[in-house]
Amino acid sequence: MSKVGLEFTQISFASEVKDWINEIIKNERLRFEYADIEIKDPRRKRADVILWEKRREKKPALLIEIWDPSTPPWEDALDSALAKAWKNNIPYFVVWNLTHFYCWDTFKEGEVIDKLWWPHAGVSEVVTKALTYEDAILKYSEGIKNYIRNFLKEFEEVYYGIKAKPLLGIDERFIYRLRGTIHALSIPVFEELKKRTQEDIRFKKELIKYFKEQGWTFKGTDEDFERVARQYIYLLTNKLLFYNVLRTIPSYRELPKIEIPKDVTTGEKLRDILNSYFERAFKTTGNYETILLTDFLDSIIPPDGVVEGLKEFIRKISDYDFSKITYEILGNIFQRLIPEEERHKLGQYFTRSDVVDLIVGFCVRNADDKVLDGSCGAGTFLVRSYVRKKLLNPSKKHKELIKELFGIDIAKFPAHLSIINLASRNLSEVENYPNIIHKDFFDVSPSGKYPLTDVKHNEVKHKVETLGKKEFFIEIPESFDAVVMNPPYTRQEELEDILEEERAKRMMYALRIG
Repeated sequence: MSKVGLEFTQISFASEVKDWINEIIKNERLRFEYADIEIKDPRRKRADVILWEKRREKKPALLIEIWDPSTPPWEDALDSALAKAWKNNIPYFVVWNLTHFYCWDTFKEGEVIDKLWWPHAGVSEVVTKALTYEDAILKYSEGIKNYIRNFLKEFEEVYYGIKAKPLLGIDERFIYRLRGTIHALSIPVFEELKKRTQEDIRFKKELIKYFKEQGWTFKGTDEDFERVARQYIYLLTNKLLFYNVLRTIPSYRELPKIEIPKDVTTGEKLRDILNSYFERAFKTTGNYETILLTDFLDSIIPPDGVVEGLKEFIRKISDYDFSKITYEILGNIFQRLIPEEERHKLGQYFTRSDVVDLIVGFCVRNADDKVLDGSCGAGTFLVRSYVRKKLLNPSKKHKELIKELFGIDIAKFPAHLSIINLASRNLSEVENYPNIIHKDFFDVSPSGKYPLTDVKHNEVKHKVETLGKKEFFIEIPESFDAVVMNPPYTRQEELEDILEEERAKRMMYALRIG
């Protein structure tokens, strides 16, 4: 007896969603009539879900466009849904790429980002971990139905004026906007990393070396590849944001808008064009090399299949007027971009801001205190120390505050995050390079001098020399007034190798000075 083949498509998933919504309307006694699916062109192999207030009177309440997880929800998919909602006089619309769910007010004035009202505080944009329609239907249906139920109950109150739409700050909207795109773009990068590691021995060796530099063990698991894919997209996003913010500063107005030609279709060409813009920014500012210049992550060639999505993302980010965002808001965007639950995967051990503030409040007593975080990660302790010192002396200038904060991290990615989180407190200051050193804490000595470009294997140092820039140094104080940190920890099985390596390093150091 032959098995019947079942194919789970976007249309079959949309049909399931329609049924789930109608079940929820009935069980929760919502005031909407029902949901239906619309397939205007069967060749598209896609269906939209329409939620009706009154079908006979042609009063739709909500349009839901469903896409696959690798489709960025804020790029072409958003344009498609907004155009359709406008054309058909639908007051609200949703773009849902299976994993991430966003709802906009179609006719609210302002830019598209201003129209967003869902998600909000207390509500996640993440619906499910499912990456296929089959898994969504067969494995995650209950969780998805719960999410839809919560959304519809609140949407009914908003739609009928029972409650006001939740207020969202521009930083929150921007964070939601970036997270959705980052997740979608990381999926094809994840697949490309797995493929390239299997096919390219040299690349695999470089990847293993990168893992070792981060203090990780490479096991070739999906979690390993996901971690690098996410880091890669976060790094690229940070650089694009940072570049575009620099363009708003009068001293750097000569920086051109990033424009990718239409005929660019390969990941290698796209990478080379972006790197040329970032190198120009470094030449112009004479600064921010750890943020703008390359290391292993930047050497990754994005898969050709993601180029169009990246180009659209780059275009929209470059079109945004960042001069409307204050440095405080910008700092919040950089600092909160990575969700708390994801930081551990990326080597970040998150400490709640209220806990950080309590520790900093006890330790940083004076506005002139010199502060050290020996395992600074993304810089939360240093940023909150910056805020604390500013509160103690509001007249203290940004460049003075930056000079009194010091961070060390063994991994490049968190060091990059610390630099960008501190520098973004006031990018208008020329003297604005944070004292962040990318080294093993135990290799840093009091009163020691370390180049700003102190990156392992000298990738950035070589680039600085090639571009003809003077190299600057960070001088570590003999002592500090406060040391605030969340000491790093690692897996128990990795401790033996780490201790053995540290023992060998201490012995070599003792022989040199003895």
